[in-house]
Amino acid sequence: MQPESILKADVLDIIFENRNKKYGAYDLRKHYQRYVLRSICISAGLVTIILFFITRNVKHNIPGGIEIPPIALIDPPVNKIDPIPEASKAPRQPIKAVAVVGYIVPQIVNAIAPIDPPMPEMDDIGEKQISNVNSPGGSGDITQPSNNGALQGSAIMEEPKNDGPLYSNAVDEQAEYPGGLVAMQNFLQRNLRDPREEDQESGTVKVKIRFVVEEDGSIGRFEILSTGGEIVDHEVLRVLHKMPKWKPAKKNGKTVAMYFVQPITFTVPGD
Repeated sequence: MQPESILKADVLDIIFENRNKKYGAYDLRKHYQRYVLRSICISAGLVTIILFFITRNVKHNIPGGIEIPPIALIDPPVNKIDPIPEASKAPRQPIKAVAVVGYIVPQIVNAIAPIDPPMPEMDDIGEKQISNVNSPGGSGDITQPSNNGALQGSAIMEEPKNDGPLYSNAVDEQAEYPGGLVAMQNFLQRNLRDPREEDQESGTVKVKIRFVVEEDGSIGRFEILSTGGEIVDHEVLRVLHKMPKWKPAKKNGKTVAMYFVQPITFTVPGD
């Protein structure tokens, strides 16, 4: 290559000066972009053909298609507690006054004793005042009879004593849960748990329990009137023992103990 043509010559011509350009390396470098584009096109074509045959064979091998049934969402069982029936209050009866009649029991004597002193004559009485004693004088003052001849006594009515708890219809004011029946219903729904969930049982179980609201408002003397089973009864007693003190019942203005009957129903829907 002439020195004056070096500036105009290609880099490959300079590199392969005095070398065998027909060996292949020169032609590969000379037409590099053409070979790269051709190889990309060939590779893309082969990949497309392979994917076409693969997808075609997969479609023919599947006979119908897999249908996935819709998933049914089942709501979990909810424990329902029947609302507590509101206890009917007996109408308050007005206190009626009782008529009192003084009654003296007659005494039976064996014989008639002589009157001492003897009865005065009518002429001796004159204008004198009547009394149970003899007293001289003429002042005209009224002499008060002594205690020996006067009837004394007072009728004392003792209030009957309560030997035990009373029923709701025998008190003036019934015992009441703090906040009323609505607050008691919320307390039971918040604390009661159906123990039958562990055994996967369903249905309705009713429990009726009677307890005593003492004079100080405390709860005690529990008695199962209608059982719902050992585990259910135990759950009801556990919750009732947690109740706060009640407002005690009153009769004649004084606090008294009162029976209270509470029905509770556990309901679990079947599958």
